[in-house]
Formats: sequence, C-alpha cells, structure tokens
Amino acid sequence: MNRKKKKKKKKKKKKKKKKKKKKKKKKKKKKKKKKKKKKKKKKKKKKKKKKKKKKKKKKKKKKKKKKKKKKKKKKKKKKKKKKKKKKKKKKKKKKKKKKKKKKKKKKKKKKKKKKKKKKKKKKKKKKKKKKKKKKKKKKKKKKKKKKKKKKKKKKKKKKKKKKKKKKKKKKKKKKKKKKKKKKKKKKKKKKKKKKKKKKKKKKKKKKKKKKKKKKKKKKKKKKKKKKKKKKKKKKKKKKKKKKKKKKKKKKKKKKKKKKKKKKKKKKKKACLSIQK
Repeated sequence: MNRKKKKKKKKKKKKKKKKKKKKKKKKKKKKKKKKKKKKKKKKKKKKKKKKKKKKKKKKKKKKKKKKKKKKKKKKKKKKKKKKKKKKKKKKKKKKKKKKKKKKKKKKKKKKKKKKKKKKKKKKKKKKKKKKKKKKKKKKKKKKKKKKKKKKKKKKKKKKKKKKKKKKKKKKKKKKKKKKKKKKKKKKKKKKKKKKKKKKKKKKKKKKKKKKKKKKKKKKKKKKKKKKKKKKKKKKKKKKKKKKKKKKKKKKKKKKKKKKKKKKKKKKKKACLSIQK
C-alpha cells in the first residue's frame, strides 16, 4: 500500500512546471525592442530629442570626475618643465662641446705627422696606383696598436724583479694565480691548499679550525641540492675534479723535503774536510 501512495505523489510534482512561464516573459521583451515600429515613425523627431538629452546628463557627471584628476597632474608637470628649459639653454650645451673638441685635437696631431712623410716619398706613382696606397695605410695602423700592448707587459715584469730579492717563494705562487683566474673553476682549489700548508704552524691552529667549520657547512648544502636533481645526468664531471686535487698535493710535499736535506749534508761535509 505504501508503494501505491508514492506513485501518486510523483504525478503531482510533474504539474509544477515553471519553465513555460519564463519563456513567455522573454517573448514580451522582444516585442518592445522590435525595430518595425521605429521605421514607421521616422517623421516624428520629437521622440529622438528626448532620448539624446538623457544621455548627455550622464556624460557630464563622468567628465567632472576626470577633470579633477587631470588638474593635479598638470600642475606638477609644469613646474618640472620650466626648470629643465633654463638649464639646457644656458650652461649644459656649452660645456659639453668644449670638452669634446680638446680630446679630438690631441689625436689628430699625431696622425698628421705620419701622413705627410709617406706622401712625399710616393708622389711619382700617384697616377697608376692610387688604390693600393690607401690599403697599405690601414694595415700599418693596426700593427702599431699591437706594439703598445706588448710594452705594458714588460713593465709588469720589472716590478716583480724588485720583489725577488726579498722573498723568492711567494712569487712562484703569484704566477700560478694569474693563470687560473681566467678559468674560474680553479679558484676554489687554491683556497683549500693554502689552509693545509698552514696547519704545520703550531701557533695558528686554533684560529683556522673555526674558519674551516663555517666554510665546509656552506659547501655541503650546495652539493646536496645538485645531487638530488642531477644524479642521472652528470656523473663524469665530479670524478674529474677529485683526480686533479690528488696530483697537486704530492708534488708540493716532495719539493720541501729535498731542499731541507741538501742544506744539512753540505754543512757536515764542509766541517769534516777542514778538520782533516
């Protein structure tokens, strides 16, 4: 019995259809906006004037708000333009022209003296080889610029000879630094080598252990980020860096031991020969 009652309730819900009422309202709006009525009443111009007056009142309210904003911006711009015009006409243009003329005169005097000597030697062949002379002048100018760069390198070598009298060991390290600054990848290797040499001094062990702990923690964080992202792509580059470090450490330790042994043997042989 309960099932039969439920079926009757569903039939009552179907009668409540509000979709038909909405369609009727849309049709009424379309009838008002039809253009067929306007075509018949083209002679009546009174209705068109009333519609235009209502639109003009709305535009006046919008223009008043925009004019207030523009007046504030114009007052600031007028003050800046007056100051710039006075400075440009009086002082700035005159100073720039005088400085450029002085620099150009010095360069022209050196070039005029060289051209006059070349023209006097080749006056007999002007009729046949005018184009060949111009090409030779351009090549000679480029060779003179290369000679100036070589003179600058010779001045740096003279300053190094004065320092060799005081300390010869420090200059060998400075020459290696200049070659490795261009590569940029070998700067980090030099910092580690300097600290390992100073571990032999007993007085400065406490000061350098604190600096090494701070720098090693920063480098480990950067390496962990790169390993998680690029383990599958680049494994060969990390192996090459470790091989270079081991080769350089062995060479420096052998040089220091040979110098100390030679000095001690020469002093003992000299003393025994004098006693005999």
